[in-house]
Amino acid sequence: MNRYFLTNVFMVACCAYVVYAIGSYQLFADIPEMNAMCICLIAMVIGSIGAFDMFVTIREFFKAK
Repeated sequence: MNRYFLTNVFMVACCAYVVYAIGSYQLFADIPEMNAMCICLIAMVIGSIGAFDMFVTIREFFKAK
């Protein structure tokens, strides 16, 4: 497979944890809601880019066989 597949998995997991931790007030508990929303949106975009890259890698792996 692609050598960056595990990097993408780790990136998606970290971004999902950041969104979860900010949403449950475990991370950045005392920042304003607008800043927390912006950080969550950025983390969700980065996580979705990683997830898309994972799907492309898996599709190309099975297409090559």
